[in-house]
Amino acid sequence: MKQRGPRPSAEVRVFFAPPGDYDAAMASIRFCMSSLACLFSLTAMGLAQSAEPPPAGPVPLSDRAADDGLARLIDAVWALPVSSAGGSQSVAGLLGFLPDAEYALRQAVAAERQVGRPRELRRGTVAVDVSISAERLNALIREALQRTVGSAAPNQVALASSVGPVISVTGLAVDDGRLTDPRPGWRHCSHEDIKTALESAELDLRQRVFIWLRQVRLSNRQTVGQLARQRPALDQALRGQVERVAGGEAVFEPNGTCVLTCTVSAELLMSMVSRALQEAGVTASEGLAPEAPFQKLTVRAFSVAPPQTAASIRGARAARGPRPPWADQVISKTAAAAGPVDEPAEVRGRLATIAARAEAQRQLWMELEQLVLPDGRTLADAIAARQDRDQIMQRIGEAVFATNSPSVDDQGVATVTLAIHLETVWQILAR
Repeated sequence: MKQRGPRPSAEVRVFFAPPGDYDAAMASIRFCMSSLACLFSLTAMGLAQSAEPPPAGPVPLSDRAADDGLARLIDAVWALPVSSAGGSQSVAGLLGFLPDAEYALRQAVAAERQVGRPRELRRGTVAVDVSISAERLNALIREALQRTVGSAAPNQVALASSVGPVISVTGLAVDDGRLTDPRPGWRHCSHEDIKTALESAELDLRQRVFIWLRQVRLSNRQTVGQLARQRPALDQALRGQVERVAGGEAVFEPNGTCVLTCTVSAELLMSMVSRALQEAGVTASEGLAPEAPFQKLTVRAFSVAPPQTAASIRGARAARGPRPPWADQVISKTAAAAGPVDEPAEVRGRLATIAARAEAQRQLWMELEQLVLPDGRTLADAIAARQDRDQIMQRIGEAVFATNSPSVDDQGVATVTLAIHLETVWQILAR
């Protein structure tokens, strides 16, 4: 074969999603990535398993609920409608063919999410609210696209106007006796969940390698895939070669993601194709030898953690009578305040932030008090009639969260935005 000089390396990154509609898949399953540096070996049977994960053990319910909340928040973000010059679709649809941007956004959401204080819904059931502001999420989506695809990014990307000011979910954990994974980002997952996630990534990795094998060119300028259309046995032989791939260790990341990365040399790639050709009955006399397209191939595949089933959070939501229609909403209030002009800038900003926070809390309470319960009473009347009114008001106050960091302008005016998930209010009131 004529030597044509060094060839460039090739790299591809792909996300695992089950067959079917991508948007629906991403809205219903959890994403988990691990980094697996693999070396192909044709002598090993089956994809090598990752190193044994840390032994499952007792994990605080608050940690389990927080990690469950992160997973639910990512699901919620991916299902949000977004518009661009190309039309309207979901976030999952926008990023479906931009895996680097998807990964970058997942990292950013995990880093910038707001995590509320754990609260006990009832004995053995803990909830944690996890949220991110729509304003900040808009910026993160644009940044992820710009950083990974640059000028190829869709123009004028923004969440649809129907999206509220805050995206908030509630993570749940039930003291059901399960032992869960101790690693941050995975503390809501059992050993079986981790195994399922790894198996999903392995399946996707094999598929990625299979796709690349079919793209290898033969000496007659055909690709292996084109030849396989004429000789179906070749595809079966290629899959047999992929099943012999061996891998290395998986690394599960704190943001709840897990990536499998494999690197294979051109020589080994060509050997796999040659073996498949031989098994498919392509004789040497036909002169169809594979040509190495690059020096090495790096394939990165991703999987998703299985969602918690209804059984896994059994008892998290006890019957509380008719559920008010407002319980699915999140309300937020933005307030601004100025600090004393005769104080140093640092002190003025701090005092202004305290004042703005207090005003935003006041506005939130004013709206909360007017909420109408299923029995016709306002929230204010219902709390006033309770003997534990002080505790209820304290719990509701603790459930209020800031949607982003307070800002202070050059004039010392602070702006604060606070929000609360009304499902949390309903849970507290119905205890």
